[in-house]
Amino acid sequence: MRISLPMLAAFALMSCSTGPMELSPSTTSAPHWGEKPRTRLVEANSVYSQQLPDARVHLPKGARYLGSTRFDLKDVVDAEIHLFVEANEERVVERAYWIQFESYLPEYPDAAYDFMDDGMPLASLGDMELFYRARFGRAEDVPPEGSEAQRVQQMIADAGYELPAETFSAQFHQVVSADNRSEILVIVIGDLAQLDLSFAQIVAGGRQEEPMKRLSEKALPVAQKTVRIRSPVRSAR
Repeated sequence: MRISLPMLAAFALMSCSTGPMELSPSTTSAPHWGEKPRTRLVEANSVYSQQLPDARVHLPKGARYLGSTRFDLKDVVDAEIHLFVEANEERVVERAYWIQFESYLPEYPDAAYDFMDDGMPLASLGDMELFYRARFGRAEDVPPEGSEAQRVQQMIADAGYELPAETFSAQFHQVVSADNRSEILVIVIGDLAQLDLSFAQIVAGGRQEEPMKRLSEKALPVAQKTVRIRSPVRSAR
């Protein structure tokens, strides 16, 4: 589902069987928000998904897992989010890693994802190619009520962290089902100042001008250096 981000502008290998996934202590001991149970496994700094997609998302060793949430986003899709952060001693987030799996609910049988007409380029994160775009924002911005951005903001605050004053996000989307009804999203959030850019500079330049192009060019390698997707999951047995 298209994300509105005014604030944010993120063991042994499991068997590939289609049976229910057994959640590990690392996953079950982490906070979870929402009445729906999480369905993906987290071990150390990796998210393991057995289906939609069959893949592992590997993150830096220094990233801390804050937990997960699963809910019906806008009552249209089933969304499951796993969130990791890297922060400084003042608990200001230097990087956030937001992994989201979602599928349209059965009540919308004709709904499907399609990014081909959006003009977004493809970029690789490990073994997977995804549609990529860069965004920017400010910590003071308020996300829409009920949005996934609001959930992520609350998870960060509940864990005692705060975002930098100005942020960039490298956003990746890809359809992961034959019927185009399921997708994976990977969002890497960081301090805009670390890219030698500012919110005012990008706004003044406009969407098609040089500062926005520099944002897109600089945010991509940050994500590619820190996130690796490996697919398919192979059993260690």
